Amino acid sequence: MSTSIETIPFWDYSNTLGPNQWASLCPEFATAAAYQYQSPIAFNTANCLSGSALNSLIINYQEQLFTVDKFTQSIHLVPDTFSNSLQFDNKTYQLQDIHVHMPNEHVIDGVMQPLEIHFVHRNENQEILVMALFVKIGENGPKLPTISWTKDTKLSLNPASLLGPTTHFFNYSGSLTTPPTNGPVTWLLLKDIQTASATWLDSIRQELPCGDNNRPTQPLNGRHVHMY
Repeated sequence: MSTSIETIPFWDYSNTLGPNQWASLCPEFATAAAYQYQSPIAFNTANCLSGSALNSLIINYQEQLFTVDKFTQSIHLVPDTFSNSLQFDNKTYQLQDIHVHMPNEHVIDGVMQPLEIHFVHRNENQEILVMALFVKIGENGPKLPTISWTKDTKLSLNPASLLGPTTHFFNYSGSLTTPPTNGPVTWLLLKDIQTASATWLDSIRQELPCGDNNRPTQPLNGRHVHMY
């Protein structure tokens, strides 16, 4: 989830350099993989705990300039300035990057979706929060913005135009889902799923620098997921 350069050594999602091999590629990846609370995860909503009413989510997004880039085996929308933010658990996090995973990485109640979008944030203490949006195929959903996913494209976009309702979400503590898979990372998984046309989703798939780029789910290791 770096927003600047490719991670070295090279990694991908193949059998030889993919998720099952990441920890063996270099000492940094091995150290990160030793963090016991890895992401993504699979869970059932019936097992979730109720979240505290004090941990409200406030999203402060507005239109700004983004540049399309391709690195870490994904397509990224990189903001020209860190002017957008959200608040959670009385902390403010600046939006650093938006990128995609096809199909989804987190699995809720056993359901897979064709797309998971990650909105990566960081606060002044360098703590990371990632908000994840799931997208399914449909023709009757809200109109999503038309985006050219070609590298080096510049576009003016309000990230909120990608989101549906944000009142309900899941929260847990995990890691980054790409090397190095460092933690802790605060995860917010939006419960309301967006709907996009097959054409909209295909425009992303055609520009992905690789095939499927979802990391397999990782053991919970005793973690609880909170539902808001």
